[in-house]
Amino acid sequence: MHFMLVVACILIGMISSAHHSNQSWKEKIFAEKVAFFTSELNLTPEEAQAFWPLYNRLWESKDKAHHQVMLSYRKLSQALDDGKPEEEISGLLDDYLEALDNMAKVDASIAKEYKGVLPVVKVAKLYRAEEKFRRMQINKLYKKDNGK
Repeated sequence: MHFMLVVACILIGMISSAHHSNQSWKEKIFAEKVAFFTSELNLTPEEAQAFWPLYNRLWESKDKAHHQVMLSYRKLSQALDDGKPEEEISGLLDDYLEALDNMAKVDASIAKEYKGVLPVVKVAKLYRAEEKFRRMQINKLYKKDNGK
């Protein structure tokens, strides 16, 4: 466990030194994620060396796909709120569903790539860690918004 904390600190240090001291909130969350995933996955040094560059590359794809889903959702929602004609809403709904489908395809291809560098149990732990981390972040926001 001590070794994993050292690895997490080194990774966070590498990320921190790669960015300006004025980190954006996304960079801060990513640094927290690195530490959390390192602990949850218990990566060996060899696994970490193969995993993190892959994760960073794949995360960009996943982030772009998620951005498209959110963008298409906002357009659809705005059209509904504005009472746009049915033909326009139909096209926006198709765009939204296509973006969701694309995101699912990205997720499926990402899982295959992870299995190429990590044992399947650690890939499963990665997905569990992503969900745990997401819930932790939502909980932090909830507590912050409610003054807790």
